[in-house]
Amino acid sequence: MIFLNEYYFCAETFMAGKPFNPIVSQIYMYTFICMFIYVVLNVFIAIVEEAFFAASDEMHAEVTAQAVSTHHAHHLHVRFL
Repeated sequence: MIFLNEYYFCAETFMAGKPFNPIVSQIYMYTFICMFIYVVLNVFIAIVEEAFFAASDEMHAEVTAQAVSTHHAHHLHVRFL
C-alpha cells in the first residue's frame, strides 16, 4: 500500500530529472533501482549461504566426533576381552 506522502516523494524524485533529459533520467532511475535490488538480494543470499555452510560444518564435526568415539569404544572393548 503506497501512502500519499511516499507517492509524492517517489514522483518528486522521478520527475526531478525530467527537465534535463526525460529518457536518460528514466533509464538512470530504473537502472539504479535494479542494481540496488540486485545488491540487496546478493547480500541476503550470501548471509543464507554462510549460515548453511556453518551449520553443515558443525553437523559434519558432530558426526565425525561421534564416529570416532564409537570406533574407539568398540576398539577398547575388543582389546580388553
